[in-house]
Amino acid sequence: MSSPRLTAPDSPSFVPGVATAKTIEVCVDASSPAGTYTIDLSGTSGVVAGDIVVDPAVITLPGQNCVVVFFRPGADQTTVTTTLTITTPAAGTFTYTCVDDVAVGDPLCVSGTTGGNTATVQANAFHGTTTTFLFTPAPPPPPPPPPAGCTFTQGYYKNKGNALIAGNTNFDGSGLSETQILNTPSNGNGYIILAKQYIAAKANIAGGAGITGDALIAYNAATAYFATGLTIANPYNATYTKDVLTALAAALDLYNNGVAGQGNPLHCDV
Repeated sequence: MSSPRLTAPDSPSFVPGVATAKTIEVCVDASSPAGTYTIDLSGTSGVVAGDIVVDPAVITLPGQNCVVVFFRPGADQTTVTTTLTITTPAAGTFTYTCVDDVAVGDPLCVSGTTGGNTATVQANAFHGTTTTFLFTPAPPPPPPPPPAGCTFTQGYYKNKGNALIAGNTNFDGSGLSETQILNTPSNGNGYIILAKQYIAAKANIAGGAGITGDALIAYNAATAYFATGLTIANPYNATYTKDVLTALAAALDLYNNGVAGQGNPLHCDV
């Protein structure tokens, strides 16, 4: 079946989003998210000498949201047919609406006036189409559930949880039990500041609390620190400065407090 020759001319408008004679125009609805949208043409037939075809075409939002992918400067009435496929790197879905400048029936919207990310359209010297795609991004994935268990702070282990750490009588070869470390004033000493949070984190893990993300990185780094032989009296070296130790302690403090949004277990209700 041959393509229709619609020969009643209309005056060109070149208004974005309004079908114009001689053109196949593609738009991305301005309410679509910012990003780059690529339009590929396939199965194109009916192109004659002098026709201008843009393939692929790119629309970037924010910015001009329409592009002409086909234009016929001359008066040849041969109908051009092409299939438009739009893509974008983001996950989501497309819908489209197609209009032409024919008075009745939108016959140049071959695949229909609505659809997904692919539309087949036509144009000739006297008529054209505009296809407007709307992109709806996929909803973000739900946040992962918090790790199993719950956490207590170092203050809890100092004041109420002594029995949970009472068996650890010589922390890191310091000659002090974990309970004694927790009761030792920090006085700005990075070793003690980190040791208190590390003792609490270790007890929380032993009690069944999961640990992931930044907290796990900090915990592993603290474990490595306490294996260096540095002491309360000599807590620093070129790698483990006071700033490094307090930063590790801060990350473990978030974990022990069950701070939401950090991938940490919830704090235990006591």
